[in-house]
Amino acid sequence: MQWTVGMDEARLARRTGIPENPLLLLGVACLVLGCWFLITAFPRGERARAVVPTLVGALAVGGPLWISWLGPLVLP
Repeated sequence: MQWTVGMDEARLARRTGIPENPLLLLGVACLVLGCWFLITAFPRGERARAVVPTLVGALAVGGPLWISWLGPLVLP
């Protein structure tokens, strides 16, 4: 299965020779497990108070950091 040229997984697959499907499955698994851990790591009554600020902070700091520094460093 051939994916979009601009996807990070497709670029990594072309450069390393690893098939795209295992890379895509690994990315989805990391996303699902990370979300599951973030949600289940806190007791039910405290989840919203802990998860929402964590996600907002990660987006506010991680997005600009990825766009300005880490993304251009890692990606071609």
